[in-house]
Amino acid sequence: MVTAFNNSTLPIGFLPDRRRADALYCEMKARLIDSLSYLHQQLSDTTSQPPPIDSWLATLNKTTFIKPGIFGYYYDLASALLQDDIELAKQLFTKLSSFEAAAGGLSVITLSETDLDRESIDLYIRNVEIEPDVPLHLTAPSASSAERVSPHIHEALEIIDQVLPELGEEIRALTTEIVMASSARNSDGITFHGASSVYLWGTLFINADYHKTLVQVLDTLIHESAHCLLFGLSVEGPLVENPEEERHSSPLREDLRPIDGIYHATFVLSRMHYGMQKILDSSLLDDESNKEVERLIGHHASCFRDGLNTIESVGRLTQLGSTIMQGPKQYMQSVGAI
Repeated sequence: MVTAFNNSTLPIGFLPDRRRADALYCEMKARLIDSLSYLHQQLSDTTSQPPPIDSWLATLNKTTFIKPGIFGYYYDLASALLQDDIELAKQLFTKLSSFEAAAGGLSVITLSETDLDRESIDLYIRNVEIEPDVPLHLTAPSASSAERVSPHIHEALEIIDQVLPELGEEIRALTTEIVMASSARNSDGITFHGASSVYLWGTLFINADYHKTLVQVLDTLIHESAHCLLFGLSVEGPLVENPEEERHSSPLREDLRPIDGIYHATFVLSRMHYGMQKILDSSLLDDESNKEVERLIGHHASCFRDGLNTIESVGRLTQLGSTIMQGPKQYMQSVGAI
């Protein structure tokens, strides 16, 4: 029996919180195990017999951190069963039954066969490329870009640990992989900076070719980790009631976005503002880097106002969505950004 945290008892605040992050990870893992068990039972009720997975699920339950690929295979499984593709579902359960579950804490890797096998690369791309109208064209980064950005990622994590230890703990509680990638070509003029997906929960993607400075890396890590947090906070239900096909101008994207995406962007912008302001106040960076941080703080405040205006004008928030957004609004008001 999986013991899960009740998300309704979690503190839905704005500031980073290790206890909340730990509880969210346990909740996501528990839901994953319950869902896999349910899908396995559904398949067992057909004429086909899937491989046994009880012992593997028991191991998964005892594991502190699990590999994000398991989430990817779960969504592939759910899709296969929805399409009545029984043979594919059996094959996926076979893969899972021999899949090494444990992740050894936060690691920095590349989207290449240096760190992942071909099947895992395809799995990652398939589960982060979830918007067919806005493809990212993910591919491996160049060796020179990975060599340049990897030290920036490790230094950025050290700075976050020093300046914002609670955020550093939250990132490590929710994230098991930072994957350096690239984009084979621009997607209709949209530049891929970073990405995260609930279908690969625990993985943050960063465009190694795009990021040139430590400050850019800091900004993206805070950005994508905030998405990961919000995925966890909203696991029990939607944040907005607006239909997916309803599109509006987004503060972080050139293309029109659904209100749910604009909500995500607005929440994330407030956390980026908070993080970069703390880094600026620390005086850890050199003058040139501090100027870059100051510019980003102004950008995040302006974009937050745009996003909040859209949400308050046309957004139909659920009770959960309204509750979560109170934290960003209160923070941005407290610093005079709105």
